[in-house]
Amino acid sequence: MVSIIVPVYNVREYLDRCVKSILSQTFEDFELFLVDDGSTDGSGELCDSYSDPRIRVFHNANEGPSAARNTALDVMSGDHIMYVDSDDYIDHECLELLMKTAGETGADIVQCANDRVSPDSPYTDSRVRSDEEPKVLTGRECLFPSDFKAMVVWGKLYKAEIFSSLRFPVGKYNEDYAVLYRLVYPLQKVAILKDVMYHYSVRESSITGSFSKKLMDQLGFMDEKLLFYREKNEKILYDNALREKAYYILTCYHNAEKSGDAGLCRDLKKRYLEVYPEVMKLQNISGRNRISLFLSKFYPGAWVNMGRAADRIRSFMRPGGKSR
Repeated sequence: MVSIIVPVYNVREYLDRCVKSILSQTFEDFELFLVDDGSTDGSGELCDSYSDPRIRVFHNANEGPSAARNTALDVMSGDHIMYVDSDDYIDHECLELLMKTAGETGADIVQCANDRVSPDSPYTDSRVRSDEEPKVLTGRECLFPSDFKAMVVWGKLYKAEIFSSLRFPVGKYNEDYAVLYRLVYPLQKVAILKDVMYHYSVRESSITGSFSKKLMDQLGFMDEKLLFYREKNEKILYDNALREKAYYILTCYHNAEKSGDAGLCRDLKKRYLEVYPEVMKLQNISGRNRISLFLSKFYPGAWVNMGRAADRIRSFMRPGGKSR
């Protein structure tokens, strides 16, 4: 059995598309958890209106998606788990192919490919099929640049035992980032499919659709990740994570500057100066990025500005560009 976990918060206009896509699965041995996280738009009532016996509904106080997922993890009974965001949807063969691949490969996690859709896109069975065999990696290999999406929990089928002692951090955002590297690192087999079966809805009002101080939670998770890799003596993974943290700080600075938050800009500049000496010792940074990082020591906004300038130059130099 697959336990499908869907956190729900103020998504009434999208929820039915999500639920219908799950109920239409060709693989029917699943239980569906709809965990209403204190919605105020009628989403909770919509959850209660479904009569399919495979659906279990829980109503939480507004504690965030981590608490909602944890609620279901504490009571689920499946031997596999899949997370679906309530404004997304999946194709009708999604579970069947993921379970088939898990059985054939013995993988602890199976990931399908995804595309991006608008919030009002109608539900259609639009799976983009691939003739490629699944790529099978160790968990450690997945943490290097690869096709594995190491920052999102959706779009993957997990053996339930992986979450036996692991829960999502409550009250935090970017909770996927806090959990996945710890979960994936010790695994022996992770299968990656090219079939596009998960449809990710892009909404400006969603947590990831707009800049917020809440996204600063990720900096704390990045520090935890760096400590994890240091303790495991994983120098390459540590260096990659350190570089990622520096880039993230500078990108956040750009967004904070656009929003006019001078206090946040000061905090981000301080954080950047703390990591700057160690980052500049890294070997895996291009010459252009090294110059941008140096200039960002004085003005952190230089990182994004120089990147955009380089993109414009490249676009002009392409065949058909304005410089031709």
